[in-house]
Amino acid sequence: MAAKKRNPYEAPSAQDAGPPEPALAPDPSTDVQVRAYGSPHEAELGRALLESREIACRLKDDILVGTALLYEAALGGVKLIVAAEDEARARALLDDHEASLKAERRKVEETHSQRVTRAWRTSLVALIVCPGILNLFSLWLLARSSYGKLDAKARRRYWLALLVDGLVLASIVIVITQWRSPPPPEWPVNEVGGPVLPAR
Repeated sequence: MAAKKRNPYEAPSAQDAGPPEPALAPDPSTDVQVRAYGSPHEAELGRALLESREIACRLKDDILVGTALLYEAALGGVKLIVAAEDEARARALLDDHEASLKAERRKVEETHSQRVTRAWRTSLVALIVCPGILNLFSLWLLARSSYGKLDAKARRRYWLALLVDGLVLASIVIVITQWRSPPPPEWPVNEVGGPVLPAR
């Protein structure tokens, strides 16, 4: 049985069988950065993927970024480091993994009918909370939906959401217009409270 390849970036475990081997110090001159992540959690996932394929790797700046996320932009993120001889294989594995994740995200994207349902519910919520803003968001959802790909129920909700959004936005425009318009002139009155007519 072949011995498991030990990660040169880690010290040997005390439970390893046989005499202890000297720790192999990584050579910075041959180390290559294959990825930079925005958080230590994402970097740990990348490292776990490479180590599962027996590619020795290590993280750089993970403690600083994990302690203060404000340092992430200044330090360039958490860096995933491998040996130069493993660079091509590591990049290929990471690229394939990220491509599979993107494909999975596309599978769970909402359909056009689901988007119209969300627009319909948003238009109803806008009657109570944040009218105007939520109605504009509802119209934006409707604009991103293809009417030809909707089922019968979604098409009814499409027109109902459009009607509700239109009425609410029209009401807001009318209220603003009336509020900004000058008040009607007041007729002068005489001693008995009647209007004073202009002299002919």
